[in-house]
Amino acid sequence: MNYQEMIDTTNERNTFMRRNRIRVTGLERDRATVQAIVTQELMNLNGTVHGGVYFTMADACCGILARADGRKYVTTDTSFRFLKAASAGTMEAEATVVKRGKTLSFFRVIVRQKETGDVLADGAFTFFCTSEG
Repeated sequence: MNYQEMIDTTNERNTFMRRNRIRVTGLERDRATVQAIVTQELMNLNGTVHGGVYFTMADACCGILARADGRKYVTTDTSFRFLKAASAGTMEAEATVVKRGKTLSFFRVIVRQKETGDVLADGAFTFFCTSEG
């Protein structure tokens, strides 16, 4: 499966991402991006995007990047920081590879406000490979 097919399959079949209005917008072997347009459904009671949306975007972005090598993965560990609230516009997460290993792979992710470039959150994710390539 090529990268565009992986993007299309994820956007069509991942019901959790669709429910949270998250779409994969880019995928290469060492970089991935996802976006979510802020809607009322993503807001918390304070009128800003719920922190779970930030985290879900980051995890999904790192997850598709992990799978870019053709193997299957699960998240095993993360460190995540919420830095700034969003209340409108488009949020974008960008993940990059820190290191790919035989069983563990490490990724860095930054969530930004697309229109301004403001950093909203960042994190480090570790994924465990559950299959051979």
